[in-house]
Formats: sequence, structure tokens, C-alpha cells
Amino acid sequence: MFGAKFSPCASRGLGGAGTSYPINFFEVNPFTAGSSLNYLDSMGSSNYNSAQVEFRQRLNHGMQFNMNYTFSHSLVEGPVNGYQANAGGSFQTHRNFRLSYRPSTYDIRQIFHASGTYDLPFGF
Repeated sequence: MFGAKFSPCASRGLGGAGTSYPINFFEVNPFTAGSSLNYLDSMGSSNYNSAQVEFRQRLNHGMQFNMNYTFSHSLVEGPVNGYQANAGGSFQTHRNFRLSYRPSTYDIRQIFHASGTYDLPFGF
């Protein structure tokens, strides 16, 4: 997309020996300026790391319980899916996708869960 022989460049006065940047250097597709353009792809990537600990007490004297803890971190590069890209969750720049590597919208760092049961000494 550069040069005086390419008609869209020539009509905008771009191209020739004095021009130092191609037409799409600052804007990915300059021919969509002022109009809407949607593009759906799978360029984003994500990863999930976690450490999990669980403690269980089996049924003993009518009581049992379960406790678990999760420490996790979810990171995403770019939009998680194409619908988030349309909602503004896209890349910061198309020159370096790693600049958009950040915690995801569903990143929950720490989770603790406890549950238990106790058999009452009366009833059925």
C-alpha cells in the first residue's frame, strides 16, 4: 500500500520518493476511516495457572467436612473472543500484541470453600 503507482495513494497525494511512511503505518486500514469495520478472528491467547489444596474429613462420629483453597491467575492477550473485541476489549496496538497481555475479566485470584454435614442424634 505504498507508492505513486497505487491509485488510492496517488489520489491522496501519497507516494513518490519524498514519502517516508507507508499509507498504513499509523492506521491499519486507512480506507475504512469514518466507517465501521468488524473483523472476527482467533488472534488472542490466554493461560491459567493455579495451586489447589484440599482437606477432607471422612464421616466420623456423624460429622464430615471438606475445605479447599485455590490460588490462581488468569492472563489474556487481546480479546478473549470476537464479541469482546467489538465491545472495546481489543489489542492496544497492532504492532506489538504483547502490550495487551493483562489479567482477564474473569480472573479470580483466591477462592476458599468450606462445607460440612453433621448427623443430628435424633430423627430418622
